[in-house]
Amino acid sequence: MVEGPGEYRWSSYRKYAFGMPDKLLVAHEQYERLASVAEGRQCAYRDLFRTELDAKELAEIRDTVNRGWPLGSDRFKDEIERALRCAVRPPQRGRPRKRTNPVPVAEQRRACYRVEKLH
Repeated sequence: MVEGPGEYRWSSYRKYAFGMPDKLLVAHEQYERLASVAEGRQCAYRDLFRTELDAKELAEIRDTVNRGWPLGSDRFKDEIERALRCAVRPPQRGRPRKRTNPVPVAEQRRACYRVEKLH
């Protein structure tokens, strides 16, 4: 999309990394904790972006964004599910598991025969 985070039109990077004014943004508490002075916070913020994401992390981010699922730990997802009372992760793939004690086919046939005989 862009070479660096500051090049993206809607990015907050320019404000937090270089102190450029932006009336739409209010500094978050975690940003304020990066350092006691503005220059220190900006330097610490830029350091957060010095390394690239590895391929696995990037693929996970893209997958969750494209599918509309939240990205985070299982504990985080559990908390969201409890709060929203809905699923926030994809359902398991494939056919449903068989019941642990399935009714044998011969027993199913006998039951059907008994029902037919009653009618």
